[in-house]
Amino acid sequence: MPRTKAKMLEAVLQSISAHGAKAMAKAGRLSSRYVLKLHQGQSQPSDKALAKLYAAMQSLEADSNHTQATIAKANALIASKVTTCRTLAAKLGTDASNLAKVLSGGRNATNELIRKLAGFIHVT
Repeated sequence: MPRTKAKMLEAVLQSISAHGAKAMAKAGRLSSRYVLKLHQGQSQPSDKALAKLYAAMQSLEADSNHTQATIAKANALIASKVTTCRTLAAKLGTDASNLAKVLSGGRNATNELIRKLAGFIHVT
């Protein structure tokens, strides 16, 4: 964890750019307007808000890492011919075209799809 408030704020602002103000606000339990004003440089966060946003940043990054690991494992299973995209989609109860787009990076995965996919390939 960065020691200075300036380093924490810099990391939080980068995370807002990467994940979006709404996602950061939701994860940090703050208003979207407040997070947007911080991102635009119109206000400075309180110590409590900065701590919430820093924790939200860590949570979103952990979720992102889990999602990437799950998708990579699914792609590896398909590449090694253990399963096909259509078979995997059928087992997950989702559309094969949608799954193919998620696995190729063309579409963002929903939390439900990642949960199902992780359960199927045993990524924890």
